Amino acid sequence: QVVYTLILAADLLRTTAGKPYEAQAARFDKAALTFKQNMLGHALNAEGYFNAVFSDAGQWIFSPKDPDGRRRINSTPNTFAIIAGLVDGAARDKVFDALAQLKGPYGWRLFYPPLGRPPIAKLGRMGQGDLAAGMAENGTPYNHGSHGFHARAAFVAGRGDLLYDVMRYMLPYDQQAHPVLTTRSAPYLIVNQYTEVIGMEGWGGAAFQTGSIPVAARNVFDGFLGFRPNLHHLVIDPVIPAAWETVGGIVTFLGSRFRIKIVNPAHVQCGVKRLLLDGREIGQRLTDPFAHRPVMGIPISALPSGKEYQIAVTMGE
Repeated sequence: QVVYTLILAADLLRTTAGKPYEAQAARFDKAALTFKQNMLGHALNAEGYFNAVFSDAGQWIFSPKDPDGRRRINSTPNTFAIIAGLVDGAARDKVFDALAQLKGPYGWRLFYPPLGRPPIAKLGRMGQGDLAAGMAENGTPYNHGSHGFHARAAFVAGRGDLLYDVMRYMLPYDQQAHPVLTTRSAPYLIVNQYTEVIGMEGWGGAAFQTGSIPVAARNVFDGFLGFRPNLHHLVIDPVIPAAWETVGGIVTFLGSRFRIKIVNPAHVQCGVKRLLLDGREIGQRLTDPFAHRPVMGIPISALPSGKEYQIAVTMGE
């Protein structure tokens, strides 16, 4: 996340502040590169995924060999390695392979196995066993941190089938993923986590009290619709399951209303072949610095506020 925001902050300074802040922007770019190189050199382990944190004893946790002798993968540092563009190609595929190992009966866990038995010294309440295994974030599908960021990593990488599958578990109403007789929560309640503690397997916890709600909405707009504005362009980069033939939606932005219709005759998961704004072909092909693949964007300067726009997208190679 720090690498990601340093890159954006450098662009923000250059775009809005100009020459007086050019040196500061260059410092941010250099810091992002240095931090990226250090994480690739020291946190990326031999199994191809990222270790997560140090305990107060200075030991890696969520690594191929934790202090209690267990092997663990933590979802969040690995999904953000993809989101921030730290890995690409075969290295990114290995991270996704590691994340796939976190899939359980109620979705993708934040990490696994749970912490606390035996205790790990100087690792807070979970390390000491004060939070039961399978409760809250201790080895469960913790909706915001595992499903929310996993879905975001999926659309950054252009994996529409994975995005849809993760969102089935993040949202509450899919009765195959989260049957109400198991969750004991209503099918309109986005919950904070799904428990895996003995006797409460699959129960939905902390409904409405969760950052999962806005993150789920962002995954729909940013992912399925591909509506991702930045300082320079309105990027339109839908990422959908290959089986979907059409999808659409309405988004408000800068005082304007955008009606989006997407068709997918080639049955691809990502990639825009043609982009029309009010019937005119206006899209520019760009390279996404985080996704490491080409996307289509409309210059912000071409979008006066207070209007209603029609965007037509044809997906394909």
